[in-house]
Amino acid sequence: MLIKFKFLIIFLLMLLVNNFYSQRFTIKHFPPEVRGLSAICNQIIQDSKGFLWVATNDGLCRFDGDNFKLYTTDDGLNRPEINCLEEGSNGDLWVCTKA
Repeated sequence: MLIKFKFLIIFLLMLLVNNFYSQRFTIKHFPPEVRGLSAICNQIIQDSKGFLWVATNDGLCRFDGDNFKLYTTDDGLNRPEINCLEEGSNGDLWVCTKA
């Protein structure tokens, strides 16, 4: 009986410690109707300012934590299909499009 009691105490302490040190994640769902969220995502990077950049076949999306902003050919891209992204040492974002 004493062994079962000790096991129960140790188990409860492990659960308590786990709750104190576990991470909490918040998941926010963005519906497909959000402009710029293509079903095809080629790459995602986070720049030095904290923005998430998403390379899609519909253009380049910037996510600031709340909103998406889509950059397309209207904003100066040669083509809407973005293959890869890279941040330069000075903070510039390099965008590779299809030829």
